[in-house]
Amino acid sequence: MKRTDPTKLTEATLLRAVLERGGKPVAYKTLAELDALGRPPRPAVEAMCETLIERGYLVPAVAAKGNGVRASAKEHPTLWALLISEHLAGLDAARTAEASGAKETLRDLVNTSIFLKKAAREARCAWTRRDDDLYGELAAQLDKWIAEQWRTAPTWVQRRRKSVETLCHCFDCQEYGDGARRHDEVKRKMEAAKREQQSAETPDPADTLDEAITVEMENDLKTQHELQANVEALAAGQEALAAQVAALIRYNGNEPQT
Repeated sequence: MKRTDPTKLTEATLLRAVLERGGKPVAYKTLAELDALGRPPRPAVEAMCETLIERGYLVPAVAAKGNGVRASAKEHPTLWALLISEHLAGLDAARTAEASGAKETLRDLVNTSIFLKKAAREARCAWTRRDDDLYGELAAQLDKWIAEQWRTAPTWVQRRRKSVETLCHCFDCQEYGDGARRHDEVKRKMEAAKREQQSAETPDPADTLDEAITVEMENDLKTQHELQANVEALAAGQEALAAQVAALIRYNGNEPQT
């Protein structure tokens, strides 16, 4: 026994069903079997068609399955209202579908991000605690999943993957097991590197003292050379003056007496 829905049979829905035939006649039997009309009883279909024929919206016609109707040129006001409402409902459904698709895409991205974050954290904990077997397996599976998930991994995925080989600062890694020793080791290496950098930038005090002494000695030696040159010049001047005095004395002693 077929199910019927009397609420679907209206003048607007009946006219739409006839117009969908493209101007061709449609039998009463065919209209009574349409799900869009709620599969109404044939007498109800015929009664409504008679009413629409009397008002000029339908024209009697003979179809392949018997007597029926076809559409006329007269426009029914509620038909246009029905068509417009269905069009708007279709637009709303399309927008709803697009929004639903965007929501699903966003949900997938969030789930992927959360999964990658958790996987990277587990691998980072294993690396910090020197759990080499677990770290190696996690890192290999993580690389395999990334390669299958993306043809070219996005930048944020690459950053998450790179963060695996960094110190984990969770409570367990800082307080327990090899994680604490790893932190101490890295801290010592960082402090040693800092000291080496500072020693390279700051000169050795002994070297500074040697350099200052060398400069002072060079200045003293230069001063001594200058004094010696002055003494030699003074001695040469004295010798020249003595020679001039001697020559003057000789000249005065040889001058004839008058």
